[in-house]
Amino acid sequence: MMNNNVYYGLVNLEILCIMKRMDIKCILFDSDGVIADTDRIYFEINSELIRRYGIEHTREDYIKYSFLSDLGSAGFLKQNHIEDIKDFKNERNQKFIQKIKEVHLIDLGTVNEIIELSKKYKIGIVTNANQDIFAAVYEKRGLLELLDLIIVREKYDNPKPAPDCYLKAIQESNIPLDQIIVVEDSPRGVAAARSAGLKTVHIQNKHFPEVTADADYKITSISELITLLNS
Repeated sequence: MMNNNVYYGLVNLEILCIMKRMDIKCILFDSDGVIADTDRIYFEINSELIRRYGIEHTREDYIKYSFLSDLGSAGFLKQNHIEDIKDFKNERNQKFIQKIKEVHLIDLGTVNEIIELSKKYKIGIVTNANQDIFAAVYEKRGLLELLDLIIVREKYDNPKPAPDCYLKAIQESNIPLDQIIVVEDSPRGVAAARSAGLKTVHIQNKHFPEVTADADYKITSISELITLLNS
């Protein structure tokens, strides 16, 4: 069986050829797991709190409910007949915000890569995160001033895999579809972008590398995206 790194490497020749024919003006990034290293923390906090109900919340559960669908922890709790979902979410979000204060969720390497990309392309973030959490994550690294477009959960109706967030991004960017490319780490994110008519890049999630998606192109890092776009 071919491992992920070999697989991603083999598709790069095809990516190089296609990218040369694409006139990209704007890159739309998902946030969680792509720019900000949030998935590991969300998984740990969710699992810790869910364990109080006498239920184990495994990696497979997190992938199923957070990567493959928009059900999230609420869907997992409903499936296990837990009703106090509002209280759970409030406590989870409080713990997450406290964690944000303690650590940087965007490493300096990623910051430098976004800075380099912003010199040539319009940069947008399209996320299921709400405005408060998004701002708390991005203000710490000073990235907000580099972003040309920010689409947070309050700006659209239905979450990924519905295309609403990317349709909103297209509307606000005023850039033709064929000049926009989307970078996502989840199948539902890729599905949302493709449903909106956009080209997609699946980037391997650092903490959940087994997750893949039916994207137009596949990469393992933002630095690889820079190399491909500059080729």
